[in-house]
Amino acid sequence: MVDIHNFLMIIPATTLQDVRLELAKEEASERSMATDMASPQKVTFIGFITTGFDLEDRQYVHVFYRRCES
Repeated sequence: MVDIHNFLMIIPATTLQDVRLELAKEEASERSMATDMASPQKVTFIGFITTGFDLEDRQYVHVFYRRCES
């Protein structure tokens, strides 16, 4: 008889580092394909998204600490 209560399902979680790594790989791929073309943008799409993640993290930490102080 198999005891199904001892079964542990591990669900892989996507971390911020995983997202950053994937975005960096995509950006490197885009840059290698567009070596001959000059981009009019100063910020790449991947850089924009990464900056957004960083700002969101900082805002969360800021709000968290303000709530702890109250």
